[in-house]
Amino acid sequence: MSRYDTVPVPTLRRRLAAWPSWGRRCLAAATALAKTISSWRERSRSRHLLATLDDHLLRDMGVSRAEAWRESDKPFWMP
Repeated sequence: MSRYDTVPVPTLRRRLAAWPSWGRRCLAAATALAKTISSWRERSRSRHLLATLDDHLLRDMGVSRAEAWRESDKPFWMP
């Protein structure tokens, strides 16, 4: 098996179990950070798209123009 082949799941589990606890914590922190950044990007993208919708589409969604502006003006980190 070359270095670039995929690692079978049981082997990966053994390797992960052999990591020191700080390694698992670092991996968990990196995963959480990646998920947070991903949700921020999605939130920013959807707010930008909401700001570009015309009144007809907003009415179909049941959202007023003021509500759309209020939501699209929020910073990306605010839910």
